Amino acid sequence: MKNSLRKITAMGLILLLAFSLAACSSDLPLEEVIEIDEMGDNVNGKDGKTIKLIDEAWAAENSAADALSTLENMYDTGCRVQDISMDLFRASITEGENGMISPVSILMAMAMVENGTAGGSLSQMEEAFGCDVQTLSLWLKAWRDSLKTSDYTNMNVANSFWFRDSEALDVKEEYLKSIASMLKAQAYKSAFNQGTVDDMNGWCDENTYGMIKEVINSLTPQDMAVILNATAFEGAWDETYEEYQIREDEVFTREDGTEEKATMMYSREGLYMENEQMTGFRKPYKDGYSFVALLPREGVSVAECIAELDGETWRGLISSMRSEKVNAVIPEFTSAYRVDNLVSTFDAMGIRDIFNPAAADLSAMAELDGGQPLFVSGIIHKTFIEVNRKGTRAAAVTGIKVGATAYMPEKIYDVRLDRPFIYAIVDDGTNTPMFIGTTMSIAAEE
Repeated sequence: MKNSLRKITAMGLILLLAFSLAACSSDLPLEEVIEIDEMGDNVNGKDGKTIKLIDEAWAAENSAADALSTLENMYDTGCRVQDISMDLFRASITEGENGMISPVSILMAMAMVENGTAGGSLSQMEEAFGCDVQTLSLWLKAWRDSLKTSDYTNMNVANSFWFRDSEALDVKEEYLKSIASMLKAQAYKSAFNQGTVDDMNGWCDENTYGMIKEVINSLTPQDMAVILNATAFEGAWDETYEEYQIREDEVFTREDGTEEKATMMYSREGLYMENEQMTGFRKPYKDGYSFVALLPREGVSVAECIAELDGETWRGLISSMRSEKVNAVIPEFTSAYRVDNLVSTFDAMGIRDIFNPAAADLSAMAELDGGQPLFVSGIIHKTFIEVNRKGTRAAAVTGIKVGATAYMPEKIYDVRLDRPFIYAIVDDGTNTPMFIGTTMSIAAEE
């Protein structure tokens, strides 16, 4: 972590996918093989090592300008990403509870799965995502390459593919080339024992700036491969709160009328948005990221807002944004959440075969001697967020075990987040929600 960011708030996210199959990787003709000793000191693996496979030609760099140009030319795909983001959000949030997911991290990891599918499994994923696998991967690559970092902001998106060191498992070199070139994924070969678990968790720790230190506890003999995506963000508010803007001993009122003691942060913001159900504002971090707050109008519940919050509604809210003075009030809050229904969510989207051993076709990724099927057996998504006077700190773990010309009288809007609300953290270039969630309570959580 950069020294200048040690005291500002931060956000980090880690996404894990693990493939489960019925049996036990082959040597791959790669340019270079190196040992990884700095991440976990694996001394119990086969030959005592986790091996990183490298071929630099697989991961060509793009400039930020090239990435932005690509995103501009792929506007329809960007809209589809927003549609899917809102679908995942609506399906994942439990009514009455705090909740948050990272849609882009889930999509990044699922794109790594999709690059390894064939036949009906591939067709289902392409239909559900509304574009072919190359188009989705290209958009995600361009989005990743467009992200900004500076002395005030750290942004990291990292992908990796870990597979069992077994002669019975034939990992396809074309698959590794594909995820390396399109998604900049690293590849690791290991014994899939406790030493491998330590190395994976070390990779997560490093790529989330220390915010996610443990993703998995163990690996079983049925686990053949693990996909990891880490998406981490550290940023300060563009205008830091002064002491006079912080008021303690205020009240946050839950939907059932229960009052909770709150510390509120007051500021004057300049971007206001609204529709028939919600009002809101956009508060910038430094370097091209923003906090978007959406407050249900009086008499409208958060659940009712979520039910209507699809991609079109999201774009409508972003389009409604205009320069107006907003008296913005945000509570300091901390929230943790876990999603256990992503398999059923993707099933409802039409992605079914990859979860069914009898139907899954991951042959473009790897094959086992004896023809045992490879399939995705489950997904878990955990998140954490802390918002305070300096910025935002958050983390998430997902396991799959595979955005007037005429003079008008000045008006000042008030948006007090002193009751349940929806929030998102977006990158300003594409208005893609990197994180989106609800705050129903600000009581401290374990």
